[in-house]
Amino acid sequence: MRLPPKPVIWITILIILSLSGYYGIISLNRTEIYPYWAGMTGLFAAYFLLMFYFRKAPGLIPAAIFSAIIFRVATLFFLPNLSDDFYRFVWDGRLLIHGQNPYLSLPSQFFKEGLTRNWGLDEIYPLLNSPDYYSVYPPVCQFFCWVSASLFPSSLLGSVFILKLLILISEILSIGFLWKLLQKFRLPGHSLLWYALNPLIITELTGNLHFEAIMITGMLGAVFALTHSEAAKTIFHKRLWIILSAFAFAVSVCSKLIPVIFLLFLIRKMGFRKAFVYGLIVGVFCIMMFTPFLAPDTFQNILKSTRLYYTHFEFNASVYYLLKAAGYLIAGYNWLVKVPFLLPLCFLSSLFYIETIRTENYESPYALFLRQCGWAMSIYLLLSTTVNPWYLSPCIAFFTFSQYRFTIVWSMVFPVTYFTYHKIPYQENMLLVLLEYALVLGFLYFELRKNKVKTQNQ
Repeated sequence: MRLPPKPVIWITILIILSLSGYYGIISLNRTEIYPYWAGMTGLFAAYFLLMFYFRKAPGLIPAAIFSAIIFRVATLFFLPNLSDDFYRFVWDGRLLIHGQNPYLSLPSQFFKEGLTRNWGLDEIYPLLNSPDYYSVYPPVCQFFCWVSASLFPSSLLGSVFILKLLILISEILSIGFLWKLLQKFRLPGHSLLWYALNPLIITELTGNLHFEAIMITGMLGAVFALTHSEAAKTIFHKRLWIILSAFAFAVSVCSKLIPVIFLLFLIRKMGFRKAFVYGLIVGVFCIMMFTPFLAPDTFQNILKSTRLYYTHFEFNASVYYLLKAAGYLIAGYNWLVKVPFLLPLCFLSSLFYIETIRTENYESPYALFLRQCGWAMSIYLLLSTTVNPWYLSPCIAFFTFSQYRFTIVWSMVFPVTYFTYHKIPYQENMLLVLLEYALVLGFLYFELRKNKVKTQNQ
């Protein structure tokens, strides 16, 4: 299919309409579900049209990247409206600048003891969504929170702006790493736009302030450094790139923890001995990042809050909801409560299957590594009890290096999940959840069949 005449004019119109769409979406409250759906539908329509134009005109990809950054900048000057996690970020940051450890301090206890009055936390406490939980945000997140609180110790809007700015910088780095890695792996440059222009990515990461952005940057940076270590001409430069890669990997782990499982996928690419040494270096960096927070109860409190999160919260799950419903139908209760290890065990088992995936023709082993990370994250989400929209962002980033696009379909239907919040008390519409996963898994099945046929014909 050829481009319509004067594509630059149409691209400009789409970019202007998208900018206005982002301004509209970011100013909405998540209870305003129908305007939100209308806005996201329009943004995804513009997204697919822009992808069509830029795919047909690869010379315009730099303009597309610039547009992606401008879309993110448009979300900087608003408080997040689709998530209230940012209040905890500000809370943790203000604790840190006053010498308190967020992993040892319950907000509810601080509030009862009247310790928040002089720290500007009284206004934030009623807005916290988990005042009886210790912080679960790892050290890299805490560093960002500390920076924002140090610069704006008494301004909520100022702290949020700094956090968003740091996330924006991280996103720009991720786009840069994607561009360089796609060139390195000899993959189409326009593939990075699946991530860079995706409306869900833009509204949830920079727009609504989520640290998955740092996780993505760290992992892409780690792979970028590993590819350079292979091309290094001296032992010194080779080891330097490996150390930089391990540091970036540790940043990813210390922003969301789950990337630690990705070390398994490096064994076949690097060999067991090198992968083991690399993992040790990553571990040393992780310990160094945790050092300022080390105390007898630090890890115990993190695990306690994490366990409470996974056992008390349910949202937009798939396999878990099916098994739970089966339990009530057969036994009259949620039998997963008695076997809480079942879904984690299934996930861990899937990792060994994912590790057996082979490289495709002329595929770089590190392109395969990122694709395996995408599969691992996708299965993790399918087996989770809580699946928020921003959790999908690493999957979209990692599948940029593959031909699978089911995560794009997932991002397109994910906005329907906010229907849960359109009125209080919150209540999920299971028909919408069923529709979401039916579309996603149906498209995934189509892609798997298509890829199988293609492999057989080669």
